[in-house]
Amino acid sequence: MKRLESSVGLRTMGAILAVCCWCAAARAQSLAWVPLGSDGPSARASLAMAYDVDRGLSVIFGGVTALTPYTHSGETWEWGSGAWTLRATTGPSGRSDHAMAYDSFRHETVLFGGQYGPTEIDTDETWVWNGTSWTQRMVSGPSAREGHRMVYDSARHVI
Repeated sequence: MKRLESSVGLRTMGAILAVCCWCAAARAQSLAWVPLGSDGPSARASLAMAYDVDRGLSVIFGGVTALTPYTHSGETWEWGSGAWTLRATTGPSGRSDHAMAYDSFRHETVLFGGQYGPTEIDTDETWVWNGTSWTQRMVSGPSAREGHRMVYDSARHVI
């Protein structure tokens, strides 16, 4: 009897495994990347992105657009409603390897640090994006750095 039960159990497990594999294959096909147009930012590396929960869109700033010599973008782009929009070309100097996070208490995106210029100079600047323009904040904080990350702590309202 035990032999029959284990045989039925193995057949059931085999059927379940086959269904799971079929579902995984179907899911993988439906999760393919789809290009949505070419009217967005130019190719770049080492940019920063933050999600503005209040406006329901993503904000990107900066990045390296050329390597010889190093050329940094100073553009601010937003992705929302299925399209990219160039929002600003003024504000922080073009940079790479900086960090950004959205402060939902103050309703602004905070940018800190990064590298700028053809010799990749580290900076300790802090800037905020209010959805319309950038403002530099003169605050004491961490030393100049690049390649770091930032997150928002909603319990303490700090980045």
